[in-house]
Amino acid sequence: MTDFVMSKSGTLTNGNLRTTWLYFHKDNDQREAHKLVDDQNQISIPMLNAHVDETMANLIVLSSDATMEIDDKSCTFGAVGNPVEVGLLNYLTERNIDVH
Repeated sequence: MTDFVMSKSGTLTNGNLRTTWLYFHKDNDQREAHKLVDDQNQISIPMLNAHVDETMANLIVLSSDATMEIDDKSCTFGAVGNPVEVGLLNYLTERNIDVH
């Protein structure tokens, strides 16, 4: 993996972003798309290469200024910070990838 590019759209105004598609550009200039949610907007995890998963998780976590903080009332962890970075951290936690 040489580049990690992201685009944002949707509900940036209220800061409620969610990763719904992953696109990969292969060496032969073909694009590979993975839909991450089903028709009911529930997370549907595609089978990805373990190296790609690990590399993406590292890139997201290491380039993010968002933090995982515990909510005193609900005693649950949640991402706090820039809406795009929060959306990417939420993508990882929805896939059960540890970001603490």
